[in-house]
Amino acid sequence: MKNLIRLTCIGLALAIVANTGTAWAQKKAPKRAITKIAGDLYRFQNNFHFSVFYVTDEGVLVTDPINSGAAKWLKAEIKKRFNKPIKYLVYSHDHQDHSSGGEDSPA
Repeated sequence: MKNLIRLTCIGLALAIVANTGTAWAQKKAPKRAITKIAGDLYRFQNNFHFSVFYVTDEGVLVTDPINSGAAKWLKAEIKKRFNKPIKYLVYSHDHQDHSSGGEDSPA
């Protein structure tokens, strides 16, 4: 009986620790940044994912919207920094971590 109680307590403690770690990870704000590469070409970072965008006189070409939050943030930043419309959205490939922001497409 003592072993059963010990195992139950250990199991509960592990569940609490695992749950706390998950909750902390969900609350942590994503790391987002825009870095100039060269000329009018910029790199956009969302945590460990990167995409690029190119600013022209006619508007902005954006690649890989990453996810909904990243797409909304990037759209607002482009408007604030460049005041140009987003004219084109290019997907490099169909993996979810590159394209799931398409529903909130910057364009």
